[in-house]
Amino acid sequence: MTTPKTAISTPRALLAVLLFCCAGGPALAQNLLANPDFDGPGGLDLWTVQTGSMVLGADSGSCTTSGAIDASSGLSGGGDQAFWITSQQCTLIDPVVTPLIHLAGMYRTTATLYSRVYLQLFSDTACSAPIGFSSPVFGGTAPSWSRIAGEVAIDGATQSVLFFAETYPQTAGEPAFTVQWDRFYMGILPEIFLDDFEFESGSSCRWSNVVGGI
Repeated sequence: MTTPKTAISTPRALLAVLLFCCAGGPALAQNLLANPDFDGPGGLDLWTVQTGSMVLGADSGSCTTSGAIDASSGLSGGGDQAFWITSQQCTLIDPVVTPLIHLAGMYRTTATLYSRVYLQLFSDTACSAPIGFSSPVFGGTAPSWSRIAGEVAIDGATQSVLFFAETYPQTAGEPAFTVQWDRFYMGILPEIFLDDFEFESGSSCRWSNVVGGI
């Protein structure tokens, strides 16, 4: 397992207080990932490819100030084609306060593949002492943009996590493939609005489009 060398720490205290940030009304989901929507000229910043390659492509929602991952597979350690990406952000977590984390992502591919998002778990606060992985959130072949979302349990010994996304063939020996990914999410609460305007993730054009339509 390769761990990204650069890490951005999300304070553990933040995870404990986010549920209470909206007194007087329902709490809104907060995306704990940095650059989940691949915005701006450095749209692939803070993400590391482990297997395959990627370039910045067009946004899944045609947002002109945002992008998406256009990826090509590469040979994995097991000899099959795969695309595998990790966030460089190390997020601190208290499993007593936050025993469940919600994960999501959008992807598109015409190949016969599985796609999944999951967390690598660490017993230290610097994402350097791995102890395993969360259960994954799965999806299958999706020629149109498709969203996968679900919650995963956090092991009691966990102190920090890294976000992973992976696409791999449903059958061994399949040829090279392409896949697109966008709008990753990791948070205490499930997303309410799929266009991301409920939290600040840099996708200002989506917020503007929503406001303009009111």
